[in-house]
Amino acid sequence: MTKYLKDAFEKHRARLEKSVRERKGPKLASVPVCDFCGGHPKWVYAATRMSAEVGNLPVVNWRWCACELCSKAIDSDDRPALELRVESRLRYLAPSWLIGHPLLLRRAVEFALEDFYTYAMREE
Repeated sequence: MTKYLKDAFEKHRARLEKSVRERKGPKLASVPVCDFCGGHPKWVYAATRMSAEVGNLPVVNWRWCACELCSKAIDSDDRPALELRVESRLRYLAPSWLIGHPLLLRRAVEFALEDFYTYAMREE
């Protein structure tokens, strides 16, 4: 089973809240939320792509916020459960033309999870 590097959201709250405040363009929320279902984040997962460099050292990019339930699905490699949670959130946010087309909705769910499964940092 694949394990991903994660840390407690509270340790990163200030930076993540600042990032949301400073984000340009449209925002889904004014505070950090679970990137999978929109719930209250408890965990944050690291990306393999490092963000900015401090001196010559790369800085870990704590990229994906996850609520307790989404984190459990990630940690137990329960992709169908995570997909259902993403789909539920997309149904809430998406325009009616997307919801009415199951193939488009399915592809939107896959697209939403693709970056996580591609770039989330795996534990050694």
